[in-house]
Amino acid sequence: MNNIIIPYRKNDKWGFSNHKKEVVIDCVFDDVEPFNEGLAVVIRNGTLEFINQNGETVINSANQYYPHHAGSSFHEGISAVRSIDNKTGFINKSGEVIIGFDYSNATHFHEGLCVVSFYDKKQNEHKYGCINKRNEEVIPLQFYEVAKYFSEGFLSIKMDVDGEFKWGFVNIHNQNVIDCVYDNSSNRRDYAESYFHEGVATVYKDYRYGGIDFNGKIIIPFLYQDLGDFSNGVTNALSSDSMLYGYIDMQGKTFIPFKYKFASSFKDGLAKVVDNKTQKVGFINMADELVIPFNYDRASDFENGLARVDSKGYINSEGTQFWE
Repeated sequence: MNNIIIPYRKNDKWGFSNHKKEVVIDCVFDDVEPFNEGLAVVIRNGTLEFINQNGETVINSANQYYPHHAGSSFHEGISAVRSIDNKTGFINKSGEVIIGFDYSNATHFHEGLCVVSFYDKKQNEHKYGCINKRNEEVIPLQFYEVAKYFSEGFLSIKMDVDGEFKWGFVNIHNQNVIDCVYDNSSNRRDYAESYFHEGVATVYKDYRYGGIDFNGKIIIPFLYQDLGDFSNGVTNALSSDSMLYGYIDMQGKTFIPFKYKFASSFKDGLAKVVDNKTQKVGFINMADELVIPFNYDRASDFENGLARVDSKGYINSEGTQFWE
């Protein structure tokens, strides 16, 4: 943590500091994202750029393409970028186009694969699938919708089953390993897409969430109004009785009592929770100790030791605020 460069806000401009809050890249940007794999996305004068840890612009509009979106970053040495005519391709860290601008949209590489889509003009809809780093279709671009990335060798997919959209899973060989029998959700930000974490995927059926293993066996009963991703053997869950969030283990036993207005999965050992009385956001550890007080209106989850809070800026896992 002491060696990383941290987004730092000074008044209405952004730069980067060290852990001592000493500015190491001047606050001249409109907004910034944390560094990932040695590069960061910044916005300067309304334009997206990549900079290195010396603050030097290495990729910008002079290349005739832009970072794919404000949250873009490099993953596995590759980043999605968008061309002037709004097509999506991929570059390496030298700014070289390694996969042409053949797609309408893309996420990022994970486990060696990336979800991409193209617009089918005849059917007037987007079709989704996966490519590898050689731009070979590993999962044909044929699905109505898929998850953002493969997780633990599985990808959740949405298909039309007898006139209804249902979700299931394929493996990297495009084999349907878990049938499309799960429903769309109306109350989750990511709809019904699912990811395996620690061998368990959260799925939605008959208006409740539960958990299944790699064989599709139910290991967490369909009892919950919401269910997150497992981390260190526990996950957040929304009780259908109290309509409050708590945490359960892989046996479905209560790990942290159901007492929060909202709770997210644990990331970097901390979880975002919302106090049921004040509606303010703080962070707890796995012992249910309040590590960062309920001081914020909104916050991201922690990633690589940092979380963004309100419109103010970033905090570290000790709660240090990197702004002035």
